[in-house]
Amino acid sequence: MSELGDLENVIVSRLGAAMVSGSPAFEVVRGASGGYRPVIRDALRRERMPAAYVAFTEDPRAPEVKVAVRGAKFIVLLADRALRVESNPRHGDVSTTGTFTLLDEAREQLDDYEPSAGLRLVNLHQRFVEADDRVAVYELLYRVWPVVDENLLFAGSAIAGSDSRMSLEIGPIELEQEEFRFSGLSGTYMHRLGIRPRTIIWRGRIRGQDDAAVNSIETNIEQIVLLQTVGNITTGSSRQFDGCVLERYVRNGPRRIDSDGIMVGQDAELVFSQLNPS
Repeated sequence: MSELGDLENVIVSRLGAAMVSGSPAFEVVRGASGGYRPVIRDALRRERMPAAYVAFTEDPRAPEVKVAVRGAKFIVLLADRALRVESNPRHGDVSTTGTFTLLDEAREQLDDYEPSAGLRLVNLHQRFVEADDRVAVYELLYRVWPVVDENLLFAGSAIAGSDSRMSLEIGPIELEQEEFRFSGLSGTYMHRLGIRPRTIIWRGRIRGQDDAAVNSIETNIEQIVLLQTVGNITTGSSRQFDGCVLERYVRNGPRRIDSDGIMVGQDAELVFSQLNPS
């Protein structure tokens, strides 16, 4: 099967494994074509509830698309129906799960799940689609993010931890210049003062066996920031960037348990300056 077909099947299978009070969360989980359109809405409403549809929407592949936002996008449409006159499809009751609960269970299965080595499902949003007094439809949007592990070292050490998955983003070389004019001549001229420090970012996920292990990694990183240690950045592909300083450590969102149920992960950025990139 194709790559996209395999991904759709994996998401459908994961949703099919979702449980509520010991029973399957969904009566029906299917793949669908395209985003939320009238034909999809009508088909979803005809299903046995609760129901979920999984649909591929887009996969930006242009060279200018940064690694941080690459990956095929899939929407997951969740729907439930209220059976009792005074109940509602959002909260549910003794006979209806409710779309709020379905959202939680779907995210439990899909958020940060790794369908294969080097790929991770990243939750981009959850939103209301439509509802009436009988049926409510909500949407989850996921990106299948290609997680690139470049085996990055700073000053000869894997400061992000041996289990981390980090990619390298290298900023451009920029000149420091000033404008000036010659008396009696029209126009402006540029005088080169030097080369600005270049920004280099390690972007990805810090991982450890437990919270204590991640705490230790983060403490060491922050000490390197405070000490302003100068060192070389090297990669597994033998690239090297000399004379770098770790300027700041940025945590992106909360810690999470990885899809293996064992490793603790913290999405993060390590922002370096290469002092003299000439």
